[in-house]
Parts: sequence; C-alpha cells; structure tokens
Amino acid sequence: MQAHVVRFHEAGGPEVLKAEQVDLGTCGAGQVLLRQTACGLNSLDTYQRSGAYKLPLPSGCGNEAAGVVEAIGPDVKEFRIGDRVAYAMGEPGAYASHRIYPASRLVKIPDEVSDELAAAAMLKGMTTEYLEGLGKLFTGEVGTDKLAGPIGIARLSGDAAREGIAPFVGLMAAVSLNLAIFNLLPIPILDGGTILMLA
Repeated sequence: MQAHVVRFHEAGGPEVLKAEQVDLGTCGAGQVLLRQTACGLNSLDTYQRSGAYKLPLPSGCGNEAAGVVEAIGPDVKEFRIGDRVAYAMGEPGAYASHRIYPASRLVKIPDEVSDELAAAAMLKGMTTEYLEGLGKLFTGEVGTDKLAGPIGIARLSGDAAREGIAPFVGLMAAVSLNLAIFNLLPIPILDGGTILMLA
C-alpha cells in the first residue's frame, strides 16, 4: 500500500516539510490500515518539527486524525472495515493519506460528529482530562472551568454532559463553535482530505 505523507528529515521551519510517497506494508497483529480523512494541526506539531521537542529523524508529522478503517490485522476484534475512527498521540504521522495504526489507540466516531471535528477535538479533550486531574491540586479554586478557549469550553460542556444536561453532540458542538471562533481553517491535504489549522 502506497501512502502520501508529510515528513521532515531535519529540524527547522515549515520549509523542512516534504511530501513523500512511502510503502506502508501490511497490518501486523493489533493494527489497522486507515484512510485518513482529516487531521488536526497543533502547536505540538510545530514544537516537534522545530526540534524544540526532539524526535528521531526522519519523522512524520501530526498527532491526531480521523479516518476510515480499510484493512484489519490479526487479533483486531473491536473494529470492522468501514468504521469511522479517530486517534490522538502515539508516533507522529497524522499528516498522511493512509496510515497503519494500533487498534488499541482508536475510538469510534459517532455518526453525529464530522471527521473534521473529531480530528480537531481529540487532543483538546485529552488536555482537558489532564487539566481536570491537575485542577484538583488547586483545591477547587482554579480549574479548567476558568480557562478561555477550546479547553475551557470542552471542560464546561463536559460537565453538562456528565450531569445529563447536554448529550455528546452538544459537547462537540460547543467545541466546534469555540474552534470556529479561533479561526480554524480547513486547508486541503495531499489526497483531498483536510488539515485543520489555526490561523
């Protein structure tokens, strides 16, 4: 399987990013082949590309994406071909048309949530969850409910969802609205999918 990917062979600015075609091989045990439809762009990606956060080189780019399962390796039972899924973190490489990825790190995307929103919200949700735990250290006086931006909105919407006030779709809509406020722009990627980029 050939995939179009964005990689860098040296640390630096955006000019070090190169479009390449690579052979992915086949899925191993516990892995799936994804046709990626959207990926999120985060500050972490630029820190990794610039060398501020060291990575072995050459390296792929991007830490969160959404896509469709196209093939399944041995021992994968929780996903089927055609499932819409999303992920965040792991080895960088989300800026790609296709990717082999561990099934254990994937989540299914509900029908009501677009691939673009799922790709853009995964890392923010993980950050919100982390800050929730960290907020307990602040004796309840300062927590993620005081944050502006996508993390604060995700936290507040998460509270509403836990209390039964808002369904999951409401949580995602709130995150989507906040991302729109911060000028999240879709830009095309190699295979016609989308990267979400902060302007």
